[in-house]
Amino acid sequence: MSDYTLDSAGLDLLIKEEGYRGHVYDDYNGKEIYSYEEAVRYPTIGIGHLIYRSGVKDEREKWRPYLKGGKKLTDAQAKDLLSEDVVKYEDPLNENINQPMTQSMWNALVSLAFNAGANHRSVSNAMDAINRQDYDSAANAILNGPKTSGGEYVEGLAKRRQKEYDLFLQDGYPSFFNEAQKRGILYPVMRNPVAKYSLYISVALLIGFSAWKIKENYLE
Repeated sequence: MSDYTLDSAGLDLLIKEEGYRGHVYDDYNGKEIYSYEEAVRYPTIGIGHLIYRSGVKDEREKWRPYLKGGKKLTDAQAKDLLSEDVVKYEDPLNENINQPMTQSMWNALVSLAFNAGANHRSVSNAMDAINRQDYDSAANAILNGPKTSGGEYVEGLAKRRQKEYDLFLQDGYPSFFNEAQKRGILYPVMRNPVAKYSLYISVALLIGFSAWKIKENYLE
């Protein structure tokens, strides 16, 4: 079990990819609708908040006043709703991941789960790979995530999977420093440029000294 959370960069990514709409819209084409009957696929509002999917969720009455021509969800309200929604995707990921990740890895995985569903096979495959510390396979599982909607290939989804793949590997593999920074252990040090680079130099010297000792004792 882990305890990762989306940071501001991760939230910005979701906002950019999902877009914001103040009225109810059809997630198939992004068009705002006057009635639920107009929806080709799933009625949605704000920043990717699902309103109705048969057998899964039904908030149609709650959001009926926000159909096009009616009330409009403000930008702030949409962001608050997004923050509530994100937790529902983060919780199952945290429950199933037991190996370290970088913040960028987490942001990419949450983006995939938010778009495809936390139970989607691509998300499960990525988590399995992470728990094996096979981060390249996890990145490929994200890249191979869904690129279709309603059985049709969607170029926007393909581009999103590529962005998530690139983001996942952006900061390299997890390390002690990633984990320490996430938990705030190194926060005071990393805020001070002199202290930060002194730490880097100390680690480099330690690695160099260790390599020299290995060579002296075992390779000569």
